[in-house]
Amino acid sequence: MSGGVKRAGLDDAEAVGAVLGAGFEDDPVLSWVFRAPHTREKLEAMFTFLVRERFIPPGTTYLTDGAAIAWLPPDHGLAGEDEGRGTRFAEAMTLATADDFARLAQMGEATLAAHPADAHWYLAAIATLPDRRSQGLGTTLLAHTLPPVDASGLPTYLESSNPRNIPFYERHGFEVAGRIDIDTVDGVFMTPMWRP
Repeated sequence: MSGGVKRAGLDDAEAVGAVLGAGFEDDPVLSWVFRAPHTREKLEAMFTFLVRERFIPPGTTYLTDGAAIAWLPPDHGLAGEDEGRGTRFAEAMTLATADDFARLAQMGEATLAAHPADAHWYLAAIATLPDRRSQGLGTTLLAHTLPPVDASGLPTYLESSNPRNIPFYERHGFEVAGRIDIDTVDGVFMTPMWRP
């Protein structure tokens, strides 16, 4: 580990999934998608699956004691390249309901429609365990991962699912680039952010 930051491998999938699941349990968007009961367990299952299938190959995922981050490279391709992935995902999500899947699809369609076409690095997820928040772990992960991203000469993109995190991203050079309405009835939205 460099400065307490470790590049995650497939054998770290469950550890990363557990951090991301716990970190997003109270998230305004993902707690709307995966409603109680078992919100955290559903999120852990989803993120563990994504680490194995998306965030390690072809992405780069890092883990530190209490936080995790996942980047997808410029050629990440968000849809359509693996027909079997949907079946494997459904099998992994044993606690998710049909309504959960419907809300997840609604979120996915909205974010995919807003996703920029220009080549970029995609900050797919970053989270800290609830009892480790406000200790600088997110900053540590970004400080470790942004220099190689910047060295590529390409911009970065993310969708902030929690308005309270926008100032954090702004401190690291991201700028608000609009709004993605997920569900206007429930007032669920994301904030896309771009870092030149």
